[in-house]
Amino acid sequence: MKVVNYEGRGNKVRWRVFEKEMIEKHFGPITDVLQLKEITGGDVMLWRHDTETNPVSGAENGTMFEDKFVFNINKPSSFKYAHAKEEAFIKWDELGIPCPGHFCFLSEEDFLNKLENSAIKYPLIIRVNNMCDGLGSWLVNSEDQARVAIEKCAQIKNTSEVGSTKMMCVEFIDTTRENENSKSFRIIVAGEKMITGYGRLSGPGDWVATTKYFTPSMEEEFVEWNKKCEQFCLGSEELIVKAVRGLGLNHQGVDVILDKDDNPYFIEVQPLYSTGYEDWLKPFYNPYYPDLVKFLLQESKHLKNEIPLYYENWLNKERLFDLAYSALRADYENNIR
Repeated sequence: MKVVNYEGRGNKVRWRVFEKEMIEKHFGPITDVLQLKEITGGDVMLWRHDTETNPVSGAENGTMFEDKFVFNINKPSSFKYAHAKEEAFIKWDELGIPCPGHFCFLSEEDFLNKLENSAIKYPLIIRVNNMCDGLGSWLVNSEDQARVAIEKCAQIKNTSEVGSTKMMCVEFIDTTRENENSKSFRIIVAGEKMITGYGRLSGPGDWVATTKYFTPSMEEEFVEWNKKCEQFCLGSEELIVKAVRGLGLNHQGVDVILDKDDNPYFIEVQPLYSTGYEDWLKPFYNPYYPDLVKFLLQESKHLKNEIPLYYENWLNKERLFDLAYSALRADYENNIR
């Protein structure tokens, strides 16, 4: 079997821990391709395109080669859903996948007109469509704050060289519970399977919830929220898989939040979800989050029993990618039948 890995723009791929080994285990040897003109076809194309730093034109060019392959791992034609958040929201609306209210706008005047005719109320989020991790996004509570955020978005839009940058208004979903920590889930889908997921907490008063905010004072809440994540992942696998497959993607990180009544909202997809890389000291070691690493190591026996979906399927990268590419291989077999 021929597996073509398009690296794009001449950049050498930084392989995630155990990923390359598991691709070759389930599919076969990988041929690295640096130039689109080198792609002649084959059994499988692995499309690794950075959603924030690579131009959309690379994915657009890649669509010419989709039909040359029996199977695509994340089709170039579906790259737009990871790159441009409004594209994912529009498609999810069509599919009945719950996501926040939203609209794109061209100017302050356009924003005010569309807001008046929408169901979105303050507080709300002003953002650009092609950034993640809370970058290029502002939570605003008034028209005056919105004007400031719109000006910042316009500056990004006018100077961006990456794809089609648009300004967006997104409904704010309050995810706090008994304390001020906002919360979110990162969930991994491969083929027709939900592979793993984990819960994340914000710092006090911060509306963006990512792993970097972990502190020792969050340990108990972190475990409880990861139990909540596991419960959601196992109980909503069909919905989670539909949210990814409906975008034409099949190996994907998807972010989900729950409102105060536990209603889910899908908020973005990211093909190059971070898991740890070969040059890191341990499969799940992250030097930026030493408090979390210390907690995971000291409480390993307890956590394996309490939150196995996270501890066994996420932190164990060999198992994570073994499960992911096994599911993708099954998807491949179904595709060729």
